[in-house]
Amino acid sequence: PGAQPTEPGAQPTEPGAQPTEPGAQPTEPGEAPPVVEMELPRGCRVSESNTVAPGLPGYTIVHEDTGMEFVWMPPGEFEMGSGSGNPDAGPVHSVRITHGLWVGKYEVTNAQFERFCKAKRSPMPEASDLGSDHPVVGVTWFQATEFSEHYGMRLPTEAEWEYAARGPESRPLPWGPSWERGRACASDNRGEQGRTFPVGSLCSGVSWCGAMDMVGNVFEWCSDWHVNRLYPGLPREQRPPNAMVGARVIRGGAYTTPTEAFVRCTARSDMLPRSRHPNIGFRCARTA
Repeated sequence: PGAQPTEPGAQPTEPGAQPTEPGAQPTEPGEAPPVVEMELPRGCRVSESNTVAPGLPGYTIVHEDTGMEFVWMPPGEFEMGSGSGNPDAGPVHSVRITHGLWVGKYEVTNAQFERFCKAKRSPMPEASDLGSDHPVVGVTWFQATEFSEHYGMRLPTEAEWEYAARGPESRPLPWGPSWERGRACASDNRGEQGRTFPVGSLCSGVSWCGAMDMVGNVFEWCSDWHVNRLYPGLPREQRPPNAMVGARVIRGGAYTTPTEAFVRCTARSDMLPRSRHPNIGFRCARTA
């Protein structure tokens, strides 16, 4: 009594069972969800070190020509900027990353940049004199861009960079809310010769999408111009006094940086694109 009529030929439904959407495939208890198919960028292969499924943050591929690793950053939304600390980082505003992105798992290394220099018959930056697995430094914005484009890559925008560092939870630091000395290379935790660590050395500082050294080690060039790129709601007259006309954005802090205010996901600064500094490097990105 009270039961609903059943269409002729319909299969009986167990009490409490949920209706199934048309076209949905039945899943046995304990069965893994279907694998997401991902189209890899040209010249890349799946990394053998993967511990996550395709389509999830941190899924890793390898660029075969250079050996550079890239991690998957799905699209999403986060709160960009900060209302405290670095005055150049505000105001806080919502940003939606509408496209997935392959983000360099590590900063570009001396070995990778030296290979590029040999192909171009140009010298290595004089400041970049540590080991082959240390981040290349002393590169201009133009050199970083030329390297990226040579291999079919690009520099990330600063919004993409900050999302890769913070994630949808908008963390102040890649690992959480507060500074922890052993997780990043900064002024209170320097590497070899009081400078950088080899890329990826501080594994506990990994970001939500698997990117390493997003804060500390070296500042990283982004594609954006800094001039006229003030955050929404910040009038031109409030531009920080050190902002340089025609400068490009650098992000992430470095081994020279005081920890509390400037080694944070939100910290940002500017540098003339022809500048060469021993604490500025870069990482690459690839559009999906």
